[in-house]
Amino acid sequence: MILVFPTREDPDLFYDAEEYQPLVGLRERTLNSILSRCSRSKHLVEATS
Repeated sequence: MILVFPTREDPDLFYDAEEYQPLVGLRERTLNSILSRCSRSKHLVEATS
């Protein structure tokens, strides 16, 4: 999903909004999980090459 904001200040207001804060942690955990899986997959490919 791509969000487009009309001004430079609007993304900061969105990110700092109380309603969005519970999603910040979820987003970071999801990203960490994806990066962890990618890292393990890379090591598996290197080990089998």
